[in-house]
Amino acid sequence: MTQGLIVYASVLAPAEARGKVVGMVQAGVLLGILLSRVVAGTLADWFGWQGTYVFSLICMSMICMLLWKFLPMTFQGIASSKKNTYRQIIFSVFEQLYRNRVLQIRGLLALIIFINLNLFWNALVFPLSIPPFEYSHRLIGWLGAIGAIGAVMAIRVGVLADRGYAQQVTQFAFLLMIISWWVLSSLYFSIWIFILGIVLLDVAIQAVHVINQSLIFLTDIQLHGRLVGAYMLFYALGSSIGSILATTLYSSWGWSAVCLAGGILSLVGYLFWYLTRRIVVEWQKSMLQPIVKA
Repeated sequence: MTQGLIVYASVLAPAEARGKVVGMVQAGVLLGILLSRVVAGTLADWFGWQGTYVFSLICMSMICMLLWKFLPMTFQGIASSKKNTYRQIIFSVFEQLYRNRVLQIRGLLALIIFINLNLFWNALVFPLSIPPFEYSHRLIGWLGAIGAIGAVMAIRVGVLADRGYAQQVTQFAFLLMIISWWVLSSLYFSIWIFILGIVLLDVAIQAVHVINQSLIFLTDIQLHGRLVGAYMLFYALGSSIGSILATTLYSSWGWSAVCLAGGILSLVGYLFWYLTRRIVVEWQKSMLQPIVKA
């Protein structure tokens, strides 16, 4: 549902402010993901695991009522004269994946950042739940809430995307990602330095994620839903690979191996961005020309 809301927002937003709007909505999504760890842990401690599901039911019911009341059912000026069947729409998702070079490039960058994201968060619970830390699940969840700073940064990243700084932000984000893994390797040295690493990693990943969506939304507005569907395939695959890597690397070689793998992945992401940046820049210019003329 969250990705559907991002598409909704991108369609409703004016083209010149689309990056900012996507950043704002994505900030809310990330805040929800990060803070849910804290809320779930607290509710489980107070009311048992059933309390988490009851609270989720109440929240989802409220969200459904709000969406039903305030979201427009149709969009003026973008209705397509061609009616496609559901099968044709699903097929066109893979067609976009095959034909759209920018979607391919930014999708592979998304694959890398979501491997990184899940590599970190899935491996984190292992060292923190055993000596010398022995943190409770609720306290580990609070560490996740620190990453909410990255959600706040997402709004600013969207503004920079609207101003044409997508490539510069991507470059900075991957360099920051590489540095963050080096900082995160200090877990057994200083928990405060480690917390700084969490902030850096979340800011970097969130920046690339917002830029990715801002760029793919420059194309035909009627394709936004299908583009997000294709983009989220990379998200899902990256999340799965990251989870597998987290358990495998930590169980075999420990936290240092997790950090080394994250650093290498971030470096690969940077090199891939560098080699493909001109393709995206030229495409971005061609997409922005009609907006400037208008």
